[in-house]
Amino acid sequence: MAVAVNVTQLKYAVLDRAYRQALINGNSPATPFHGTPSGAVPVQGVRFHSIARKFIDRLITNTDANAPESADALWEMMHDRFAAQDLAALARKNKAASACHLVACLRSFCERIANLKVQSAASQWSDIFLTQEMRLPSVDIGQCGVLVSGQVDLVRTDPKHGVVVVDYKLSRGAEAQHDLVQLAIYAQMLATMKPGLKFTGMLEYYEPELTVTELTPMQLDSLFKDVVSPVLHELSMPAPSSGRAANSNVTDTPTPAVVVAMKQSGPHADELVSAFGEFKLGITVLERIDAPQLNRYRIKPDVGIKVASLASRAADVQIRLGLPIPPLIGPAKGCVTVDILKDNPDTVFLRDLMAQSSQRERASPVEFAVGVGLDGQPLWCDLSDPNTCHALIAGVSGSGKSEFLKAVVASLAYQNRNGGVRISLIDPKAVTFVEMADNGLLSEPIISDIESAIECLNQTVADMENRYALFAKAGVGSLKEWLAKGHADMEYRVIVFDEFADLVLSGGEVKKDFETLVARLCSKGRAAGIHLLLATQRPDRNIVTGVIKANLPLKVCLRVTNSINSKIVLDEVGAESLLGRGDLLCDRGKGVERAQSFYLEPGELRKIAA
Repeated sequence: MAVAVNVTQLKYAVLDRAYRQALINGNSPATPFHGTPSGAVPVQGVRFHSIARKFIDRLITNTDANAPESADALWEMMHDRFAAQDLAALARKNKAASACHLVACLRSFCERIANLKVQSAASQWSDIFLTQEMRLPSVDIGQCGVLVSGQVDLVRTDPKHGVVVVDYKLSRGAEAQHDLVQLAIYAQMLATMKPGLKFTGMLEYYEPELTVTELTPMQLDSLFKDVVSPVLHELSMPAPSSGRAANSNVTDTPTPAVVVAMKQSGPHADELVSAFGEFKLGITVLERIDAPQLNRYRIKPDVGIKVASLASRAADVQIRLGLPIPPLIGPAKGCVTVDILKDNPDTVFLRDLMAQSSQRERASPVEFAVGVGLDGQPLWCDLSDPNTCHALIAGVSGSGKSEFLKAVVASLAYQNRNGGVRISLIDPKAVTFVEMADNGLLSEPIISDIESAIECLNQTVADMENRYALFAKAGVGSLKEWLAKGHADMEYRVIVFDEFADLVLSGGEVKKDFETLVARLCSKGRAAGIHLLLATQRPDRNIVTGVIKANLPLKVCLRVTNSINSKIVLDEVGAESLLGRGDLLCDRGKGVERAQSFYLEPGELRKIAA
């Protein structure tokens, strides 16, 4: 017979061993109650939830074109229609302080949803709020026979996070761990009901000012697997036999400590302290971040310990910890990071990104994700942005460079199936983009020889100059403005060049022409909607010349041969120590960031671009 619990019971079972034991023994323990701390104003959580629910229901069903959207107008509507009666009731009960606190919380809520409306640019409130106060049916979220039911506060969307499951709170204090666990349970229930859909989690604390705790899909999944799933399996076990004391512990498993996606320790935390300690380098491990291919340890050096001293011991740490390659050690904000390869790296599939961001509002038709960052969030790049309008991509054979390029092309093709972008593919190896042959988004057949590549660039320059002539006549300064005036006869153009080294090494006039064309396109192409992505597996000074590098603001560096190559691309070392298979460093104009690029299975590019 299946065990049935609600979300609140499961939450307390995770964090309270005695409560968990009572459930295992077949009892129905009372839910612990935490009263208002001495001297604090009693919060009105039930009233807040009720008013917020009724108000959002009203917004969703209101078809009035003049419906309020500013925070002040929203509060006026909320107060008059839904809050006034509750506030009056509190006043009659001599609870003026609670009434004032509730007003402040509700006003913060109105500011929150007003900002969401602006950020999403949605025409209707129903485009933002998908459902609220939704009772979730009993589901076996742990696949172990324990059925969990509950009621989630809100599910909404926004352009940055996609689908978001939200839990409102009016206080936290000692309940912070409970809130995180509860959110992870709700997200897992929704994911079980909607397979393949990824949810971002948000705890919105109105205290009364709004503060938000955000958990990425990866963080929610990690939290569920680490602290909730083991408890579900405990609950699924048979109750203890009558010969055993009812209050005895069935298991010695301790109550898990909850940390938001970052674990205080890890498989190598103590070993790192010991390894550096052998060289009189004292450190403290602050936390561990679980990324797709690696674990990042944030460490704090003791006073007087230099970052260079820690970095110089990478090979010693490799030997001490039995690692396949040396860890990447470098400075970060307020700490030093140590990146260690996982024993079983995760693969990041492009199809998951597409499912997750299908409702995300794009910044432009030429936006794509470089990969998944260490926080589990995609690192987005917009080619229409001056900081990322053209790209230099480098990586040796086996680094994942070709897969990266295919993922970019697939992402652009997927988002522009109905037009809006034309792609030119220059592939001297004639193997990277074979699945794109005959695709309708291509400006011309895939190019594989140097002469045709130069001709493609020449024609693109001519197209660019023609566009500027048309812009001048129309009184606009960019393709975006041209399209905004209702013109539909011009599309964005993206030229992807996989391995331009052969062209540069041709020397003479060919090299000179290439550099001249690259410089012209990069200096004027962005406003005209024309963008270059140049890739090479040989990022030495003979290939990545000063002219080429200076005109390509977005830098993506997968594993390279040596630190010199890394400095040529990124102006700093580190890419020589990357793990391969899509592990990369990129500079989007915000400093160097580490990410894992997306993977496409064989034949997937053809399906996506069809």
